[in-house]
Amino acid sequence: MSKQLSRRRFVIGLATVVGATALGACGDATPTFQPTTAALAATTKAVAPTTGATTVGNTTAAAAPHWEYEGAEGPTHWGDLEGYAVCKTGQKQTPIDITTATKLSPPQDLTLNYKDTVMKLVNNGHTAQVNYDSGSTMAFQGKTYDLIQFHFHDPSEHHLNGTAFGMELHLVHQNAADKSLAVVGVMLKEGAENPFLAKFWNDIPAKAGTATATTSLNVKQVVPTDSHFYTYAGSLTTPPCSEGVRWLVMKQPMDVSKAQIEQFHTIFGNNARPIQALNNREVGEE
Repeated sequence: MSKQLSRRRFVIGLATVVGATALGACGDATPTFQPTTAALAATTKAVAPTTGATTVGNTTAAAAPHWEYEGAEGPTHWGDLEGYAVCKTGQKQTPIDITTATKLSPPQDLTLNYKDTVMKLVNNGHTAQVNYDSGSTMAFQGKTYDLIQFHFHDPSEHHLNGTAFGMELHLVHQNAADKSLAVVGVMLKEGAENPFLAKFWNDIPAKAGTATATTSLNVKQVVPTDSHFYTYAGSLTTPPCSEGVRWLVMKQPMDVSKAQIEQFHTIFGNNARPIQALNNREVGEE
């Protein structure tokens, strides 16, 4: 089945999101981002194929307008779809091309505490997503976030100094108390086969749906050992493009083979939003 037919079975796709602690060279805090019901629906563990309402906890969200990565429902038209106006009018949109950054002062540590999970793999019509068991966390700027899921984009959504990478991994987290969101981005450059991806790459459903297995995974195996990162205030990279989102992009890329990129591309095609204007935002680095 073509990627177009596979994708069109869905109304709601994955929203790539991140937390809401503020960016600034001095690490000052901004008001906490309270994600909308649509944003939470898009990032919940229980992402499932649907053309109707989506339930998040005890909250039910009405079906959102369908969107794509090309054509009349592609990124240049997202802002014209009902409920997605901020995709066009927002001033803090993601992804960006990271060309300059200011050293964070005082230094800001990023602590990742990832445990094993039983694989729960979803083709949601826009990407391959692994929903993570509870108990894995990320700590940044005094807040702890739970790892909810991770997923992929082809090619990378962020660019570094004008350069895109073969793919990008997004690790989506949420704070239990205030529901703020944080995402860690890992660049995947074309090179050697990635042994972590090899554990489940062949299990990605070719059609929209879910694959479950007893396979145990730990995503820390694909996170760089070098913990240096860039950070800035951005948005979801998919509709509804909500702003107030914290991005943490790792500086060190990891390898992924050409064959692995092509295998993903055969199912999903290009699923990266184009670069957005920086609009005088500061990018911090550590």
